[in-house]
Amino acid sequence: MNGRARLAIFFTLLAATSVACANLLNAAGNQPNILLIQADDLGYDDLSVNGNTCSRTPNIDRLAETSVRFSNFMVNSVCSPTRGSLLTGRDYWRTGGEGLHGCKEFLHLDERTFANDFQDAGYATGMWGKWHNGKADGYWPWDRGFDEGYYAKLYQYFPSSGYFNEYPKQTVHEGEWSPEVLADYTIDFISRNKNNEKPFLAYLSFLTCHSTWNTPDRYRNKYLKDGQSESFATLLGMLEFMDDQVGRVLDHLSDLGLDENTVVLFMSDNGPNKSGSKNRKGTDVLT
Repeated sequence: MNGRARLAIFFTLLAATSVACANLLNAAGNQPNILLIQADDLGYDDLSVNGNTCSRTPNIDRLAETSVRFSNFMVNSVCSPTRGSLLTGRDYWRTGGEGLHGCKEFLHLDERTFANDFQDAGYATGMWGKWHNGKADGYWPWDRGFDEGYYAKLYQYFPSSGYFNEYPKQTVHEGEWSPEVLADYTIDFISRNKNNEKPFLAYLSFLTCHSTWNTPDRYRNKYLKDGQSESFATLLGMLEFMDDQVGRVLDHLSDLGLDENTVVLFMSDNGPNKSGSKNRKGTDVLT
């Protein structure tokens, strides 16, 4: 599959807009910026826009209400296979990312990612957050088509730590929470590329809301005051914290005047992780 075909599939399946696709593939036209936001283990009914009367996700709700929404959007059942399919546009069992851990999440080195193709199309590319497609030389995000990448340590919400553009040098954000750090990276990247001749592809990949759950007290406490259990209050606080960071990034696009030429995509990698609560259920949403 050549790069133009892969980009066409990316836009057809994810953006569902022929205008954006045509703009991207037309070298003479204005190429849109791309912002892909991915949550981790987010269920369909975790969002207030989908009827959850306990959660507060106004920024994601607003995005959903003004977007194309996929009500029958299929993903794989666990993290790495979905992410491998997203990156390559191929069935996960072809990519090497057929499972979780135990070297089953390493995307084959001969696979091309959509980031490779966006680079070929003249884009500046960056990703920050959960990767889960290999952690060795050749497999890191900065080896797979991203000009810069922050490989966040899995499920370490506080303090955020990981590897920025190199390994084994570790970057630790002392006193900072992962959702905010990942949004900060994204906002900085957008700012640095706002006047660039290149359009940008920004892939913001939250750890939220994979267990083990954790969130700042200011978010948890408001739900405890509502009478929620400790674990459910923590989950709801995590969702609101992530939503606030989504709002920060979207507001930044608007403040810079980039919102009219940026395709924004939001999705989860799979349904909810039931280890945190036996009562959660749902599927994924893409807006």
